Amino acid sequence: RTLPESGRGRRCPASLPFPLSLSSPPSLSLSWCRAPSVAMAGATGTIAHIMEGMVEDLEALVSKSLLSAEEGRAVAARRASHEHKLRRRVARRADYTRYVEYEKALNELLKKRRARLGLSDLKKTKADYSVTKHCAFVYERALRKFKDDQSLWRDYFAFLRATRSHKALQKALAKALALHPTSAGMWLYAAGFEYSVQGNAAAARKLLQRGLRMNGGSQRLWVESFAFELRYARGLRLRRETLGLSMPVDGGEEDPGRAALAEVLAGEAGARVVRNACDAEQSKVADKAALAAALAAKLGETRLGGEQPRAAAAVDAAL
Repeated sequence: RTLPESGRGRRCPASLPFPLSLSSPPSLSLSWCRAPSVAMAGATGTIAHIMEGMVEDLEALVSKSLLSAEEGRAVAARRASHEHKLRRRVARRADYTRYVEYEKALNELLKKRRARLGLSDLKKTKADYSVTKHCAFVYERALRKFKDDQSLWRDYFAFLRATRSHKALQKALAKALALHPTSAGMWLYAAGFEYSVQGNAAAARKLLQRGLRMNGGSQRLWVESFAFELRYARGLRLRRETLGLSMPVDGGEEDPGRAALAEVLAGEAGARVVRNACDAEQSKVADKAALAAALAAKLGETRLGGEQPRAAAAVDAAL
């Protein structure tokens, strides 16, 4: 393909967008812009800009011996090919999926080579994160095209979690919840991430409460919110036992702080969720009997009824 030159009816070969020269020996010299296999002759300005942005990182990977010069050229050619496919008139998810899978495979290859060369313990540079960053960039463009595809969002979340890109994951979850506020699964994933990975129980509880305001008719959200409160109270009890702290007695404490803690340890937070779930104003679940049975099943699954009598009493009352 050729690009039009200024002048009516005249055309000239498209110039390749970036020269590349390494300070390494001539055997490693990469002539990206001169290699016809790079397939950049018909690149649009956007593709050219993307390809230019990866030159420095690929140079660094070659200089570290994580890629050979030939492999570096192959990576550039493959990425250029994928970029052209993303410019179809009608976008196809399969093109983005293949691109992402290629970047993931490349990332795994570099990880193994880093370990083999003994570079895993060294401080990573910008180039070491370049493949992960580029993969996320492909995911973000795919989600702009297919924002309603929840399975694609979940794939992106799994990728960010696997690469420990926690800040990026928090931003992605915020975008996903804004686009899919009625998806119970999205709210549960976000709450689970905050509690299990970030260790932020307050943020997890806040997300569950927001999810319930948006999806008051979701039996799954009510049941998982109940389970969350049971696990949280159990965690508090185990922590006090580990630290050798005395356990407050429910109903037998004069100090307001210890009295409140005793209520939490006895399952008051879980009991409150059960009462709200069965309340006609708080909950929009049509089949309250099925909801009560699901709450009872969850309590039995956790085996915390004896430890948290307030929660157990609330479930019995709901049944």
